[in-house]
Amino acid sequence: MSDVDPGAEIIRLRPGAAIYEISTDELQISFPNYTATFTSPDVTNAVRAILAALDGGAPRASVIETAAAATGFSPDVIDYLVDSLLGSNCLYVGSEEQIGTPLREFQAYIGDADADFEERLANARCVLVQPAGDRGGIAEALAELEVKVDVIEATPGESSSPPLDALREALASATVVGCWNVPYRSPFARTVNEIAIQHPVPVLFGTCEGIVGRVGPFVLPGNTACLECLNDRLLSLAGGPELRAYRAYRLRNEEIVPPPWPSHPLFVRAVAALFGVELLNVALRRPSVTSGGFVEYRLGDAGAERHPVLRVPGCPMCRPQSSKRLAWDVRFQAPAVKGSA
Repeated sequence: MSDVDPGAEIIRLRPGAAIYEISTDELQISFPNYTATFTSPDVTNAVRAILAALDGGAPRASVIETAAAATGFSPDVIDYLVDSLLGSNCLYVGSEEQIGTPLREFQAYIGDADADFEERLANARCVLVQPAGDRGGIAEALAELEVKVDVIEATPGESSSPPLDALREALASATVVGCWNVPYRSPFARTVNEIAIQHPVPVLFGTCEGIVGRVGPFVLPGNTACLECLNDRLLSLAGGPELRAYRAYRLRNEEIVPPPWPSHPLFVRAVAALFGVELLNVALRRPSVTSGGFVEYRLGDAGAERHPVLRVPGCPMCRPQSSKRLAWDVRFQAPAVKGSA
C-alpha cells in the first residue's frame, strides 16, 4: 500500500513519451507532435536521474531528493531541471488516485491538470437530441468516456412535441445541448435553436446532408450567430425556386420530426465522431472551433473548411426585438398654460 498522501501532487512523464539517448551529451524526449532535446553531460545525467526517480509517478519533493542523491547535484539544480521538464511539456502534474483511462491520458498529453479536468468532467451535463435509431454512435461514445448524457430520440415522421417537451425539461440541469443529424432547415431544428436560446443554454448543431457534413454552429445565446442566422446566410444567394422549396419544406414538416437526409453510412459515422469530439470539447469548456461558424466536410474531398457566420441583423431568434416605434408624423398637442399668449 502506498505511503503517499492521496491528495499529494504527483509528477509524471507525459503519455506517449519516447526517450532516446543520442549520446553522452544529448538526450531527447520525443512525443507525437514535438521533441525536447537536452544537451551537455551534466544536464543529460540529471535528466536521466529525474526520469528514473519518477517510477511511474512520484511527489516532486521525493523526485528531487532521489535525483540529487543519485547525481550529487544540489537539490536546487534538480528543482530547476524539473521546472524545465514541466515547462517543455515533458512532465505533467497529477494526483495519485487518478486512473489512466484513454481520455485522461489524452488530457494529460495536451496539458490538463488532473484536478481541473476531473472538476470539469464532473460538472458537464450534455443533452443530445438525435433521430431515433441514429447510427452515429455519439451517445454510446460519450457515455464510455464518463460524460453524463441525456439522450432525447426524436422519431422521424411523428409529432415533434414530445421530444421538444423533453428537451425543455432536460435543460433545467444541462450545461450544453447537442443536436445531431436533424436537417438544419427543418422547423424542428429551428425550435431546438429557439428553446436553447430562451433558457439560455449553449447548443451545438451537426448534420450530414447528402455529400456534405457540417459540425457547427456552436450557438452561445446572445453572443454568436444562431442556426437561423446560418440558414439566412446560406439562402442569401438562393434564387426564387430554391426559396419556394425552402418554404414548402418548412410548411410540410411544421409539426413533425423530419427524417435525416440520405448520406453514406460511413461518412455519417465519420462526421458523427467529429461532432462528438467538438461536443466533448465544449462540454469540458475547452476552446471551440465552431463558435461563430461551422466546419464543412465533403464526401470525397481530402479536407475540411471552416466558414465564419455573422449574426443577422434583426434575427427573430437570437436578437432581442425592440418595441415598435410610433410613426414619425405623430404629433402631441401641448397642454394649454394659463397666461400664455
